Amino acid sequence: MSIRRDWAAYINVAAKGTLFQPYQRSDPIGMHPKALANLEYTTADVDYWDDYWRNGDWYGRSPYETHSTLRDTDYATLASRLEEVRAWFAESSQTPGFDGGSIVFCYSGHGREGDGALCLNNGTYFDAEDFVRTCMDIRSSSPGSGPLAVSLIVDSCYSGAFLLKVLEGILHEHPDDLIPDYLFAASMPDEVAWELPVLNHGLATYCQSVRPDSLGAMSATAGGRSDPAWAIAEGPDGCSYITAGAQNPIRYDSYELAGAMQSVRVWEGEALVTLRSRDEWESDLLKARDELYEQLAVLRTRRSMSGRLTEQDVISGERGRRRIYDKDFRRELDQLG
Repeated sequence: MSIRRDWAAYINVAAKGTLFQPYQRSDPIGMHPKALANLEYTTADVDYWDDYWRNGDWYGRSPYETHSTLRDTDYATLASRLEEVRAWFAESSQTPGFDGGSIVFCYSGHGREGDGALCLNNGTYFDAEDFVRTCMDIRSSSPGSGPLAVSLIVDSCYSGAFLLKVLEGILHEHPDDLIPDYLFAASMPDEVAWELPVLNHGLATYCQSVRPDSLGAMSATAGGRSDPAWAIAEGPDGCSYITAGAQNPIRYDSYELAGAMQSVRVWEGEALVTLRSRDEWESDLLKARDELYEQLAVLRTRRSMSGRLTEQDVISGERGRRRIYDKDFRRELDQLG
């Protein structure tokens, strides 16, 4: 996050949702879409973020923080906690120097096809409109302060649709009250997200966790330890590389929207005064994805530094793409476990 606030609320949510169907397969890598997610790995994702926000050595830590991690939750439980967060902001706003604060919301689990709504337990959902409305409720509780800074990390299928609707709601409808800081979605609006049991995480969260150092790269902990990772896995682009263009995260950071290794214009013109529509953003992102997919075709037909991607029984969203790693690459993955 690049916008620093002295007051910050962190909410991490994991849910198996109504689509839960445990994935069972003898495949040694077990890579599968989150529509077949194992709650163990979605919980590992939010536990990683919870530890990172509380204990990570990163720029922009706030002197006043509140933290919540909800595991296997439903809408009522989430709404109750968000109300507590709103009350915390309302009370904090009475402190001289209150700066509007920031909210950081992380989710791992299933996403609903079409709009990317977060699939919670007991047949409930939390959609982009719910999220923006929650942010506005928080902002309305602290009148006279600066805009609420909003950050979002969503590791679920179709999460790009959720991100774009949130960005639209902030920039088109509430630009004076909310300001987007860092927004991340694990996949394009029409793509599924993957998780790998050998990594104990959703792939997008794992790639986000990679931090290169002088000895290579370190990742989110699995089984209580830090595991070495490939430098190629670092960040959103690493997710695109590893899946050969099948899963392409989207991010908004410092006024720039990006996905599939390309930037997309949020505003028209040099002065950045004419805001483009969500449909225009999505069209450009999908075009960038299709171009990248063709460019990475070599990874599906020829050996690369990490191994060779071949045709196999793994489906990526509506496009029906089929690919999985070859045996050499699987052995490389197994060494991480």
